[in-house]
Amino acid sequence: MAAGIFKAEVFDTLLAQHLLQPDMPHDLGFVASVFLQKPFWKDDAGKDLYEYCCRDVDGTLQIAQQLKPLLKQQQLYDLYLYCQVPLAKICKLMTDTGIKQDPNRLHALREKFLAEKVELEAKLPKELQTYDKPIRVRKPAPPGTVGKSGKAVKFIHVDSTERVSPWNSPKILETYLYTTLALPKQLHPKTKKLTTDKSALERLIRKCNKDGQLGIVTILETLGKVKKLDELITTFLKDDQEIAIGKVHANFLVHGTSTGRLSSSNPNMQNIPPRSRYIYVPPFADWCFIEADFSSLENRLAAWYAGDTARLQRLSVPGFNEHKWLTSQLYGIPEDEVDKDSWQYKRGKNTNHGCDGAMGPRKLAMTYDIPEKEARDLIYKWRTINHKSAEWQERVGNIAQKQGLLNNAFGRKRWFWTNTAYTEGIRFLPQSSGADVCFRAMIALMYERINWPTERVLKVSSVLAPLPRPAQLVLQVHDSLLVACPQNLVEDCIRAMKAAMEQSWDPLGGYSVPVTFKVGAPSMSWGELHELEEK
Repeated sequence: MAAGIFKAEVFDTLLAQHLLQPDMPHDLGFVASVFLQKPFWKDDAGKDLYEYCCRDVDGTLQIAQQLKPLLKQQQLYDLYLYCQVPLAKICKLMTDTGIKQDPNRLHALREKFLAEKVELEAKLPKELQTYDKPIRVRKPAPPGTVGKSGKAVKFIHVDSTERVSPWNSPKILETYLYTTLALPKQLHPKTKKLTTDKSALERLIRKCNKDGQLGIVTILETLGKVKKLDELITTFLKDDQEIAIGKVHANFLVHGTSTGRLSSSNPNMQNIPPRSRYIYVPPFADWCFIEADFSSLENRLAAWYAGDTARLQRLSVPGFNEHKWLTSQLYGIPEDEVDKDSWQYKRGKNTNHGCDGAMGPRKLAMTYDIPEKEARDLIYKWRTINHKSAEWQERVGNIAQKQGLLNNAFGRKRWFWTNTAYTEGIRFLPQSSGADVCFRAMIALMYERINWPTERVLKVSSVLAPLPRPAQLVLQVHDSLLVACPQNLVEDCIRAMKAAMEQSWDPLGGYSVPVTFKVGAPSMSWGELHELEEK
């Protein structure tokens, strides 16, 4: 290094505080209120910008001086330095790279969804159907317009119409469902206030189905479909996006969740419905998409933590469907004869999801509209069949509840202090470990692109598998990675992704999680990828 040049080590207070206080807010104002003894200054930006910025710098420095020793004390510094810092750089790179949006596909999909929405709205009861309401609007007056007083006026009022959608009004819908139809009132589980949200509609549908009120079921199902389409259109297919030629540059936040998983915003690319993935295409005509997905990642990790070898063996069988298998065990139906549309399969699937999340009988009954006695029996059978996993859940839930702290295999921590500590603790270990596996694979693939030193990569990944240039990592969606690359590099990219993602993880005792691949032809959209057959 040339004389007189000093290379500083960057320290990110947001990333550090997120590791130490994962359930707390992470903005500088809140963090300052915890770690500093100085007057709050974040509301003064409009008064004196220079003084405000100086206070920001001073506060950040003082916070950093406290966070760094705390990270080391809690044995979180290595996780911060070797995982979170390069991950933040990769997230920034994904944001800058973006994902291409085809305006023609977007327009076609929007028109298709709008037509479907109009057709569905026509099936709603008259009082919920969209209509045009006559209104008067103010607009600039044409030059030379004179009012009644004989003086020139700047504005005039003209006749117009306003589009009104009663089905989209919580108050109107509340009156229709609970007064007009006299359906059982649904309360939000947290606020305990009357609600007409998605969960409330689903509960009402299950209840009306059970009571044989099929006419009302049709209305509720249509209402749900209209709401879903409207959300798709207004969230992912907005008017102003129709003329957007280029890319969507979503944010990926390292500090977005308390379990350590990434979150996404503007838009939330981790919540893109399958039907809307049709509008996203590779950046160039001769490029392809490759999607690599960790197979049953959280279930496998939960079984690994529990030492449930029988469950791990079942999950390792290609094509194994855990919901079908459980349904077979619960109802004595041969596994190959279980129908996915049957009520038995739905019960098996609901039981798996509920028990993996450590739901009790009452919560399972309320969530899936199952009689509480039956829910109790289903949970008992699941715990008997998966007794090692059930014993592990009880052990971990009690630790979270009584000790208030859990460490995952990769050193990530979470503190618990609420009355939901038992269930949150059980979910934390597989969720956070799944995130750490995915992050380390991303670092193994992308370290060259962020100029990250090899010796630091080897601290978190025993495999170096740089993604072949000019391939791009464009998205991380929960347990999957989406890569765009030239057609002639597809096989090279798959080899690199397979090596990075399926490597044996030392913190997991050498355990490896298999990956499934989907690949598209040149210019084929994210929503059209096909499964890659194993060779």
